[in-house]
Amino acid sequence: MDFRDFLGKTETLVLPYFGGTRVEAASRRLRVQPVAASAAPAAPGWYEVSVAGRRATLAAPASAPGAEVLDALPAVRGHWIDGWIFVSGRDAERVALPPDEEPAPLGRCTGRRWYGGEVVLGSIDFDDEAEEQARLALDALGSIADVKGAAPSLRAAYGFAVVHRVARGLGVEVSATEARAHAVTFADGGRAAAEAWLAHLVEARRRHEAEVAERLRRAEIAANEARHQARLAEVARQARARRTHGTPIERADAALAAAGARMIDARRKGANLEVTFAFMSNRFITVVDSETLQVYDAGICLAGADREVTLDSLPSVIREAIDEDHLNITRR
Repeated sequence: MDFRDFLGKTETLVLPYFGGTRVEAASRRLRVQPVAASAAPAAPGWYEVSVAGRRATLAAPASAPGAEVLDALPAVRGHWIDGWIFVSGRDAERVALPPDEEPAPLGRCTGRRWYGGEVVLGSIDFDDEAEEQARLALDALGSIADVKGAAPSLRAAYGFAVVHRVARGLGVEVSATEARAHAVTFADGGRAAAEAWLAHLVEARRRHEAEVAERLRRAEIAANEARHQARLAEVARQARARRTHGTPIERADAALAAAGARMIDARRKGANLEVTFAFMSNRFITVVDSETLQVYDAGICLAGADREVTLDSLPSVIREAIDEDHLNITRR
């Protein structure tokens, strides 16, 4: 038999699909092949999977396998609440696939860890009196500090149940991972403890959002400044390139035209040039060096920074002052 016969061989397995591009079988990881380029992604669940080599095709939805398959996987035992299994007073595992039959809130159950690490529900186990008492207390979001025989996993699951229900009523998103360190506190303190912790959580999130917004604002200001400096540098480069062409008045006229302004008049004043120009519906008079076009008097208030500007860049500085409502014309 030729080895190519094995490459074309296919088999059908029942496997869980958790989303993404791969599924895990007992001994190998398989890449999921899309049925069609335009097809919507498959929903997570159990599937009959057609396997050829290391390629897998989700053929059809399937029921979860029986105990003969799941019982061979590592067990994750604890108490169920809202899609999580609490396995101790602190640790919790999210069940990766919605089960066909959901356990009762705070019910004992056993999850099974699939080959890739995800947990699926294996079995629903028998409850004790402690679970029944905890369910009664949950209706009032009260304390279970006095419930006898409550395992740490039950107390933690109950605490998360309390904070999750209070959070839902307040419109606050909270996960078991966020709440697990305080779950026993909620179990003992009930609604009041949950409300106090949620208030702290919401305030911390608000502060974080404000800090992020401020960082983004500063980053935008820095980016705008960098763009502004780049524009100034480019205008200055163009000004240097023009210095060898034409008279000072011609160079001033060209510099203003390139910056979107219109020169109205220009006259020599010693070694300098007084230029009158129109820009953004306003008239400006500025004094510049006749050779370099460096500004000596911008004609607007620049807080003493006139010499940091050239005639090429002055219109963009004026535009920024107008946009920010800081324009103050000093020469008319």
